[in-house]
Amino acid sequence: MKSSETNKVKVSKDEYLRLKRVDRQFGAFLSYAAHLLDIGKAREDVSAGRVVSQEALFRRLRI
Repeated sequence: MKSSETNKVKVSKDEYLRLKRVDRQFGAFLSYAAHLLDIGKAREDVSAGRVVSQEALFRRLRI
């Protein structure tokens, strides 16, 4: 058996589409969680009285 054949697994089209949808949703969740963490960090900086440049703040908030 060739090495390229050992790395492949047959998956039905329905299962592939389901896994693709789950992967997309998981990616969206991770992006959302990272965004919330960035907002929390920015709020901590503001409440601690630290001066944050507007450019850095926008970069953190992805605006």
